[in-house]
Amino acid sequence: MRKTAILAAKLGAWGHWVVTHHRAVLVVWLLILFATGWTARDLVPRLQGGSGQITGSGSAGVENRLAEGFDSPYAQSLVWVIRTPTATIDTPGFRKWVQDLASTMKETPHVRATLGWDDPGGERLRADDGRGGLLLVGLGPVPTKTAEQMVPILRMRAATLRAEWLKQNPGAELWLTGRGALTADLNRFNTEDSTRAEMRSLPLTALVLVLAFGSVVAAGLPVGSGALAVVAASALMVPVTRWMELSTLAQTVGAMLGLALGIDYALLIVQRFREALADGDTVSDAVARTLSTAGVAVLISGLTVAIGLLGLAVTPMLDTRSMGIGGMCVTLTSLLVSLTLLPALLALFGTRLNGARGQAHRRAQSLTGHFERIIIRVVSKPALAVVGASIIAGLLVAPVFTLKPGFPDRQWLPETMEYRRGFEAMQKMGKGSLVAPIDVLLTAPDAALAPKHLPALLAFAKHLRSDSRVTTVIGSPDFGKTLPRAQMMMFLANPEAALQRFPELAAHFVSRDRHTLYWQVLLRDSTSFEEAKTFTREWEKLPPPGFTIAVGGQAAFYRDYDDFTPQTVKLTLCIVLIGTLVSLSIIFRSYLIPLKAILLNSLSVLAGLGVVVLVFQHGIGGTLVGLDAPLGSTPVPIILSLFCLMFGLSMDYEIFIITRIKEHYDAGSSNRDATIQGLSTTAGVVTSAGAIMLCVFGAFTFAEYAAIQMLGLGLAVAIAVDAILIRLVLLPATMVLLGDWNWYPGNRPDVDARAIARIQ
Repeated sequence: MRKTAILAAKLGAWGHWVVTHHRAVLVVWLLILFATGWTARDLVPRLQGGSGQITGSGSAGVENRLAEGFDSPYAQSLVWVIRTPTATIDTPGFRKWVQDLASTMKETPHVRATLGWDDPGGERLRADDGRGGLLLVGLGPVPTKTAEQMVPILRMRAATLRAEWLKQNPGAELWLTGRGALTADLNRFNTEDSTRAEMRSLPLTALVLVLAFGSVVAAGLPVGSGALAVVAASALMVPVTRWMELSTLAQTVGAMLGLALGIDYALLIVQRFREALADGDTVSDAVARTLSTAGVAVLISGLTVAIGLLGLAVTPMLDTRSMGIGGMCVTLTSLLVSLTLLPALLALFGTRLNGARGQAHRRAQSLTGHFERIIIRVVSKPALAVVGASIIAGLLVAPVFTLKPGFPDRQWLPETMEYRRGFEAMQKMGKGSLVAPIDVLLTAPDAALAPKHLPALLAFAKHLRSDSRVTTVIGSPDFGKTLPRAQMMMFLANPEAALQRFPELAAHFVSRDRHTLYWQVLLRDSTSFEEAKTFTREWEKLPPPGFTIAVGGQAAFYRDYDDFTPQTVKLTLCIVLIGTLVSLSIIFRSYLIPLKAILLNSLSVLAGLGVVVLVFQHGIGGTLVGLDAPLGSTPVPIILSLFCLMFGLSMDYEIFIITRIKEHYDAGSSNRDATIQGLSTTAGVVTSAGAIMLCVFGAFTFAEYAAIQMLGLGLAVAIAVDAILIRLVLLPATMVLLGDWNWYPGNRPDVDARAIARIQ
């Protein structure tokens, strides 16, 4: 513990300095607050709503090659879905309105082309019943992020026409959908869900804090610290987005974790400060003592949480990487607030944080005595406590054994999302595959359309169309039904001459260097999500003679997601578990404390995951959170995020408690007495923090987006299990059962016990 003692001394000296210069520190933080608040406004437009690219994957390679080597206007497109219950699409008024919509789209910057059902090659866009159709808006081979940014612009440009259309055709539908619309709508829903959850949780959080502290001023510091940490983290993420893509989940996780950590750290520091005041310390000495004890625990905890989140930050997938980076940013800002601004505020308010000082002190003593009685009962029969708690935890963990990782095959997006409404309208027309076509790139060492390659390409196209899952192949040399026969014969006779005469063919389907062909494959709407992924795997192994093949698009992306998941999970687990084990071993100079911490923390994580599986995957109790049917599977990002976030938060409580127990043990108390004393004085903080986290995470359980609901429910359950079952039962019971072996191979430091007692 020598290094810890040095750190405590330095933080104590820092505390004295902050008290002396607290006005300057507060002025600096006012400037930081202004700057971060101003900068944080730019975060949302920079975030990506979908899952982005998977670095090094085949689907990412196809998207990049399309952007670099092709001019196809429909490589990235959005879709206007137009549906009317009364008029037919062949009436003059309907056609005129669609033409106006197309003209408005073409006049919008960055729109390359439009294609409707009356345009050449657009027959497939017409609804079979003649009461609707689709208008493709081609943006060219641009990243999905660009398409996402275009969605609100196109909707705004069409607002007047849309209002006019809906007024003339009551009950009509007009939706803008497509892959870019999905990410844009997810971005908006994540932001709105986070904001609503924060607004729901903050009043409850403030109430719990007032009840815990008995002082409005003292209660306000943790709430303010958490809110400021979130704002500062949002500002910190803005420059990160300049050189790295981040998902909207970075903001969601930042909001969740920022409130959690900011409040946790502030709770611990304020409580320790009030203890020091109650012992008769001056404000300056109380701040120094607080930072040399609670400050050390906060710093160690923050670094340990950051290690856990690093497991997400280094993954190749955008959503998990974004959650890791967002979490790391908010962990750093929470530490900064807790160790700089909060001590300055303690110096400013001083004894006013105690409210009615005697009453606050008596309340703290009463709470400590209450928890002491509970813990004494637990440690009196530790084996029985371990067995009973393990049985309860086992029941919560049991559903994990039925876990089915993967994205749900059924619709799980919010019903009010425009992307979902448009997609469902397309499915009713039998045109759902147009939202996410499968991209096929065929590359030859020479000119891809050289006469010698045509027989192989025609045979490949015929073979592809014979697949029962395929409805349309766009771009093959025979062009199916999309090209007049005369043009097709001319094309087959002399492809290069035909491309020069019809440059739009080259722009759509042939790379600028003429070595690669771009085909789009539309699958039947009856094709399931898993079948679409299987299709991409199968056909990527069947290139025509003389060609290499690469398959991309949305189905290929999720195929790659499945392929990258095992290595991502292994990497994340290794970083989190090994990093935590090593750091705690160094800090506490113990073998068993880190191992026990990992086992107990994993138990709380698995309990939270088990309830998520039970509710969302199997649908048991799903109606309570607005779920109309079981999802059938649990997304991997939710599993990883729940593990990393909860592991970090559990480690918070573990370090808070073990650090306090270690203080008493080093001061000469027996292992049993140190456990009782350390837990009794920290149990109130841990329980209060757990109640607050239930408010924070519970608010996210009632979001509109199921992924956010899963994360909120899992974290809420895990926190409840951790704060009650693990910290009040399993931790003290196992500490007593293991005795002095807890601290092996470390020894008690050779210090004056009275000096140690001074910081208690």
